[in-house]
Amino acid sequence: MTPEKFKSDVQTAYKKAIANRNSWTHHDEHNRIFDGITVFGREAGVDLIQSVIGSIAREAVQAAEAKRNALTLRPGKVGKAALTGIVETLREMTGLPVSEGNGVITIAWAKDEPDLY
Repeated sequence: MTPEKFKSDVQTAYKKAIANRNSWTHHDEHNRIFDGITVFGREAGVDLIQSVIGSIAREAVQAAEAKRNALTLRPGKVGKAALTGIVETLREMTGLPVSEGNGVITIAWAKDEPDLY
């Protein structure tokens, strides 16, 4: 998946959602992408994201369809170097702003409704 496609898919879903009167709910706690995974080392973080980017894209589209402007991921048991690899790879593979704080990663596709990144 290219960064352009990831960004386009998520932002298109978000634009459609905010134009629609109906609303959906999405809870980040429900994403199970990182369940049971322990990762140490930068390259392991890179490999992990490369292998689950499709699942992350689906989660991001679902969050966008629920009128959320970002997706929060909690990778669980990862070392500092792995977390660095995860964040860097997400930035490269999504084309969107990715931030990290206290082990929680946020991928944002809009500043505030309806301003897109």
